[in-house]
Amino acid sequence: MFLPSRATALLRLAAAAGLLYLSGWPSRLLAQDTTRSAAQVAHPRTPRPTEDLVRDARVLADRGDTVTALDLLERATDQSPRDTEALYWRGLLLMQKVSRNFSDAPERFIAARLLNRAADIDGNNPRYQLALARLLLRSPLQRVQAERLFKRALGIASASGDTASIIEANRELGEVKRRRYLTGRDRRMYTGPNIFDPLQALVLPNYTREFLEQLSIPVQDAGNTDRYEAEEYYRQALRFSADDLRSLTALLDLLYDQKRYDEMLALVRSTLQLHPTGAVAASYRAYMAAGLAAFRLNRLAEADNHFTLAIARMLPAERAEFLDLGRIVRKGDSVRVAGLPPDERARTDSAYWEAADPLLATPENEARLEFLSRMAYADLHYTDEDTKQAGWRTDRALILARYGEPPVIATFSPQVNIDARDALGRVMTVWYYPRAKLDFVFTGPPAFNYAYFAGNYREHAQAQREVNPFALENLALATRTDSIPVQVTRFAGTRSDSMEVVIAGDVPVARLYADAPVDVGMLSLQLRSGPPGMLRMTSQTGAQVTVPAGAPLVAPKDAAAPLLKDAELPPH
Repeated sequence: MFLPSRATALLRLAAAAGLLYLSGWPSRLLAQDTTRSAAQVAHPRTPRPTEDLVRDARVLADRGDTVTALDLLERATDQSPRDTEALYWRGLLLMQKVSRNFSDAPERFIAARLLNRAADIDGNNPRYQLALARLLLRSPLQRVQAERLFKRALGIASASGDTASIIEANRELGEVKRRRYLTGRDRRMYTGPNIFDPLQALVLPNYTREFLEQLSIPVQDAGNTDRYEAEEYYRQALRFSADDLRSLTALLDLLYDQKRYDEMLALVRSTLQLHPTGAVAASYRAYMAAGLAAFRLNRLAEADNHFTLAIARMLPAERAEFLDLGRIVRKGDSVRVAGLPPDERARTDSAYWEAADPLLATPENEARLEFLSRMAYADLHYTDEDTKQAGWRTDRALILARYGEPPVIATFSPQVNIDARDALGRVMTVWYYPRAKLDFVFTGPPAFNYAYFAGNYREHAQAQREVNPFALENLALATRTDSIPVQVTRFAGTRSDSMEVVIAGDVPVARLYADAPVDVGMLSLQLRSGPPGMLRMTSQTGAQVTVPAGAPLVAPKDAAAPLLKDAELPPH
């Protein structure tokens, strides 16, 4: 049901909040600020040079003591209200406390006033324009103005030859364009009055599929111009500094989105050659992206090497969290694994991946590489440096780790109807896995790389976790796999502490060679045994398979012969 009057009231409230932010804050906030200044006058502190206060405040801020740093900077701006560095650093520290909503409006207002004053006093300093633009970017009502300020800062920096500000301005403009592209990339339009309802999607089995097919249509080529401009801005930043990690990883994300995997690898390789000891080489992120690209190209050994180098560059606690199996096992198993001693937990991890490996005959573990590629994609795609958000810690990363990249993604524009619930003022994103008939819905602010489970989808994800905690349906193997019926027979061994085991397999030769353009082939069978995490090949046998031209495939008699015969194994 639509309620126009309530929706109108809501829009007026949002507009009023925006005007309030633009024009100033209520007089009571200014009165509080004046009261603080009066108290300082009544109890004067020992005068100190403003530049000393600013220097000490920066040192304290670097150590994490923001409260004391802000106190020193407040003293600096009180005694030198036109000192642009004091204004800038105080505004910058206050800006760190500003989030994406209006709950921190006092800090937002004061930071904007300070940075505005610094920019007005010294209009030729691009740092002040950049800081103010980054602050405005955190407000849904100010993104267009923020983009203008970034462009102004770029012009000032280019005219003055300020390389650091040129890099930052290009990077920030790239971020503006990239976020806009990602928001519109999978955009769909409603074809009628009905909007996607997460609650209905949870209770009706075919709701998501039918809604996407019948009640919405994709917006063609949405955001392509923004993607092109974002790539150019990032490349411009990298021309001035190839070692700029944030520009590099953002560009790698755009290249991955376009399936330009070879370009990703070439970009990482050239950067590491130019700066073998720089910021990119010290961070795990570029190596992780290179591993992702190599895996998608089915270069498994190369991918494994890149992932190994990336993991080695993580901090110990970060590495443990990144590799934690808890996110891809059932909740009870997760709790039990978390309670194990470190050495036993490492053995459990090794045994898990060995059991999950779909091709023991290959040197690489395709299942583990797929898991790492999913985590690498989450890191590349959802990390937000401004908010210190690690992409692999997000809600979307949780689903990625379990089920892979969704084959179908649909995003819907924010709604103004008060009854829209999760879509009110927020972008709704639907992930659909047709083969598994799974769907997950996320919601988040527009033009921000941030989203969380909508409605009851967190509980839905937990329920699905108990049924299917880790799926590899999207894993494309270089070698085709098939099931082989086996029969295991145990006999008494020649010694009292041993046994003999015969394993017979019925190899489906007809299926295995159905698409093979050969007349004669070799069938190789391997048996691996041992404790979990330490499986070793103990027997290998081969048989020649002859396929006469035009004749049906017939398995040779010895193809079903025992794989391991008369072997003595110690008990485990």
